[in-house]
Amino acid sequence: MTVLFGSTANLQAVLTPLSAVSLLVFCLLYTPCVAAIASVKRELGARWAVRVVLLQCAIAWVCAFLVHLVGSLVLGL
Repeated sequence: MTVLFGSTANLQAVLTPLSAVSLLVFCLLYTPCVAAIASVKRELGARWAVRVVLLQCAIAWVCAFLVHLVGSLVLGL
C-alpha cells in the first residue's frame, strides 16, 4: 500500500488504525481467487458463481462496516 500511496506519511494520512483494521476484515472475507469462482461456475453454473461473488462481497462489507462502527463507538472517534 505504501507503494501505491507514494510514502508512509501519505498512507497514514488516509488510513487510520481503525480503517486499516476494517480494510483487513474486508480483505479476509471478500471473494476468493478466480480459480475458486471458476470452479463454482463449472460445478454449479454461472448464475451461482455470480451469486457467490455478490454474497461474499456483501458479507465482507457488512462485517467491515460493523467493525468500523463498533470501533468508532468504543474509541469515541
